[in-house]
Amino acid sequence: LIEIFLENKDLEPICQYVSSLLPNRVVDFINSSICLVLEGNPQNRDSVGELLFQLVKKKFVKIDQYKDGFSGVVEKCKNLAVDTPLIWNNVGEIV
Repeated sequence: LIEIFLENKDLEPICQYVSSLLPNRVVDFINSSICLVLEGNPQNRDSVGELLFQLVKKKFVKIDQYKDGFSGVVEKCKNLAVDTPLIWNNVGEIV
C-alpha cells in the first residue's frame, strides 16, 4: 500500500486502511512504513513523513501510536547505524 502511495500520493486509500486497523496494527503500519523508506531515496522519506503527519493531523493515528511506531524504528536504527552511518539523518528527514 505504501508503494502505491509513493507513486500516486493519494491519501484517501491510506486513511481508509488505517481507520480499519486495530490500534496495535496501526503501530505496526507506522513502523513498517518508516522502515520501508528508511534507506531509500529522500523523496520517499519526505512523502512518508508527510503521510504520517497527515494521518495524525486528521486523527486517523493517535500521537501515542505514532510515538510507539517510531520507537521500534529507533531500536532498529541502533543496529543499522554501524553499517549505515547516515541512518539518523534519514530518520530526521521522515520526522
